[in-house]
Amino acid sequence: MRKLLVFVLILVALGVAGDSLLRGFAERRTAAELRTALSLSETPSVGIGGWPFFVRVLAQSFPAVDVSGRDVDIEGLTVATFDLRLRDVEFSGRDLLAGEARSIRIRSGRGSIRLTSEAISERLGAQDI
Repeated sequence: MRKLLVFVLILVALGVAGDSLLRGFAERRTAAELRTALSLSETPSVGIGGWPFFVRVLAQSFPAVDVSGRDVDIEGLTVATFDLRLRDVEFSGRDLLAGEARSIRIRSGRGSIRLTSEAISERLGAQDI
């Protein structure tokens, strides 16, 4: 009985470690894809919520995805910080595995950006305001 308990505990520990590694990989890959897709000057920070992660992937939905960054250039506009919080994110598992996840459904979210006074002055000056 004791050996069985030790075996089960080892399996649970391996499952938790594997889940954590898979989540980390997905967050890094998502951050790199966002940097490329949005032409960001820096790689953003991505946090994907939901546990266990592997089950959330199989369910093709995450309860939360948070994206943030600082000192990035977005299409010529320097953003001091940005924060994006998405809730109830759904995706196609088949597209995700094929590396072609182009359609993601988000039920709600909010975001904010903070610009430096220099960036605001530069933009307003370019508009003759």
